[in-house]
Amino acid sequence: MVKQMVNCLHGLRHDALILHRDISSGNIMYKGVLDGKDRFVLTDFDLAVFTDKNGQSTGPTSHHRTGTLPFMAFDLISNMADSSELPLSSSEREHLQHCVRHDFESLFWVSLWCAVSVVSPGKEDPVQKQKGLKYLSRWEEHPLENVANQKQAIITGGSIQLKKAPLSPSFKHLYGWLKAFCSCIQKGLQANINWVDANEDIAPPFKDYETGHGMVTRDELFKAFTDYEKALPKP
Repeated sequence: MVKQMVNCLHGLRHDALILHRDISSGNIMYKGVLDGKDRFVLTDFDLAVFTDKNGQSTGPTSHHRTGTLPFMAFDLISNMADSSELPLSSSEREHLQHCVRHDFESLFWVSLWCAVSVVSPGKEDPVQKQKGLKYLSRWEEHPLENVANQKQAIITGGSIQLKKAPLSPSFKHLYGWLKAFCSCIQKGLQANINWVDANEDIAPPFKDYETGHGMVTRDELFKAFTDYEKALPKP
């Protein structure tokens, strides 16, 4: 599912010049088996926008952020929560736009959400279910600082924080894969922070902001997945 959605988001951005902006568990639908493979489809383009070739929205922009809260990217939620950043200059607003990197990150949150909440028939565990509900409820708390803090801890904490996630029995084997996915997101966020720190709070070029300085792209995500799969013990 994730690889199909990564390809889909990449194609939308670079071929159709569209940003979806609302990647969530409810907007990815199972289509069925085609040519022997499970197929998924991305739905609900109500919040989608057209972009120019650089990935910037061609319509009116505002400080309003879009998405479904539990799956929104960390830095967008953080910006929503931090009222001290208002009002924004036109330059600052430009570099806080929703971009394809945020949709890729939302896909990570969808993956972790499913790994915690989805259980194969016959493997239900009431205690596990309660742990999962409690864990995921933190992604919907208010004030928004709480959600931002939860997501920041997971992204920056990497393996330590992911080990605390109550993955369902059906998905415990995906811990290492989730770690690889999270690592790309973390590197992209850190690269943007490092650039700003080194350039006295000047926003990076949009193409670098959009990709986390090349760390959060289709190719980098696929490389992380492939490297993880190659490291798995051979059957």
